[in-house]
Amino acid sequence: MSPTIPVPTALGRVIDLKYPSNRWAVLGSLGAAAASKVAGRSWAGSARVGLSGFAAWALARELDPDASRTANVALPIAALATFQAGEEAGELDELAALLPAFATLAGLRLATASTGDAPRWYDHLAVTGVSALTGQSGNHAMALLPALSALASMLARDGREPPAWLAPLAAAAGLMPRGPEEPDLTNHRQGVSGGLAGLALALSPLLTPREQVDSEMDNGEGKISPQRLQAARLLGVLGVGLGLTGDQARAGIPLAAATAVIASRRVLRG
Repeated sequence: MSPTIPVPTALGRVIDLKYPSNRWAVLGSLGAAAASKVAGRSWAGSARVGLSGFAAWALARELDPDASRTANVALPIAALATFQAGEEAGELDELAALLPAFATLAGLRLATASTGDAPRWYDHLAVTGVSALTGQSGNHAMALLPALSALASMLARDGREPPAWLAPLAAAAGLMPRGPEEPDLTNHRQGVSGGLAGLALALSPLLTPREQVDSEMDNGEGKISPQRLQAARLLGVLGVGLGLTGDQARAGIPLAAATAVIASRRVLRG
């Protein structure tokens, strides 16, 4: 069980620095950003590399709560892949490129219910807003993940599900047509990111079978549901596939790194 945020939320989680994995998340992300800056990236581009690594760590912790080492491995893989995938056209574009990863994280937290709290109105607003911003960044495929996650959570019917209207609202927000002045984040080389996504999809049959969970929800009201975790992992695989088929593999680097490492962990453990 992790420390809880004072306000009940289905999305927010505390990073308690007394745990080594959490310290690695902070120091590893800062280190990746600093290394990128030394290598010649802009401040925004360096921040994107570091935050991409952090997003992969957070996604892996969400999808593999009993094994902190998978998150520790996913962080440098995602940071390196993001660095190798190239830079965006401008400073704002660099930051906008992070939206799909954090939209996915918000969605998967709805799916796993790892905080133990049902989503409140401000969670609904956050999910809808991040879906809209992700779609407007040019990543319409990845923008659907929060809506699909809300739908999966709703089907759990355990008292922690969102209202039925959130999934279609988030989907509509993510699919809104882009304005003429918005940057296009999809016209970049897909070599490293496409290869990582392909690896994650190839390993997906090893990721998706149900696995017992020992980790508790943040509010201490019981363990994370194995059924919810399995659904979240299926959504993770779907998200990687949506990014790859939608020519948005670069946007899915953190998710691909997290799912590939978790699947590899299951292979190594037999």
